[in-house]
Amino acid sequence: MNAQTARRIPPHPRSLSRREREERPGKPANQASITDLLNRIEKSIHALQRHQIDVFSFCGSTLQKKPLVVVAPHPRLYSLFGPAARKSYAQSGALRHEVWEAIDTNNQVIIQWKEIVRCAV
Repeated sequence: MNAQTARRIPPHPRSLSRREREERPGKPANQASITDLLNRIEKSIHALQRHQIDVFSFCGSTLQKKPLVVVAPHPRLYSLFGPAARKSYAQSGALRHEVWEAIDTNNQVIIQWKEIVRCAV
């Protein structure tokens, strides 16, 4: 291995000092971004609960731009968040399971719910 090839291969992360690892580009998100993510989720959940919409679960990652909140289906969701997009569906006998998503633009959170629709027989 010559000197030019050695420069192109980045050193293994464990061989770097702590300071060098923190200064590298692409480092993990800092505490402020995680706090921001959790605050956005919390604000969105409180807004949903004010409109009497039940929240089932939530998840977020610093690798994704928008966290996800899963809620119970409710007719008010369409009026709160405007246009919703059907993300997937599956049919089981005479029932169709549809997964819908809308974006809470105030908090930049994805709201997701599942509807079960009776199909024509």
